[in-house]
Amino acid sequence: MTIKSQVELAGLLRIRAGMTTADLDAIGERFLQRYDARSAPKVTCSRMIQPGDLVSIDVSANLDGFFADANLTVAIPPVTPLKQKLIDCAVAAFEKGAAVEREVQRYGFSVLSELPGHGVGRGLHEDPAVPNIDVPRLKHKLHTGLVITIEPHISAKPSRLFQDEDGWTLRTVNGSLSASYEHTVVVMPDRAVV
Repeated sequence: MTIKSQVELAGLLRIRAGMTTADLDAIGERFLQRYDARSAPKVTCSRMIQPGDLVSIDVSANLDGFFADANLTVAIPPVTPLKQKLIDCAVAAFEKGAAVEREVQRYGFSVLSELPGHGVGRGLHEDPAVPNIDVPRLKHKLHTGLVITIEPHISAKPSRLFQDEDGWTLRTVNGSLSASYEHTVVVMPDRAVV
């Protein structure tokens, strides 16, 4: 099977308007239980998903004391061209790795720099920070065996973020649309394993 669009992905995941974020948590929990893994952290907020929403699904799983972290943004129909372009940009920026900022700018969007990628392993968020912007004097070098996330968070317009009253949801200060895409990556001698 090949997924060709975010609409097809939303259908596969059965995400639709009228569901709640608590419903998504329950789906994720059942999926992880099949593999004896657990979700980390457990999110207790619940919001109704509306037509036209951009929904970021961030799954952090713990299996046998090791964490993995992944995220994607799904557009709930109707999907505007801007929303689809944001999602496409997040995926393309992830695929560029070290060139995230340049790829995001090529699309005409901005990086939300407060949310870098990170190391992951025995803890969900470990060193090193993996910025999505150019940091000329970054001191940390990638090495074999390092496990990190590449996690571009982008917005349609330059903005900062704030945490919503639910203690979990992040929103742009200026109300700009945003999207993200993340995977856990293992650095190997001759390649990266996603």
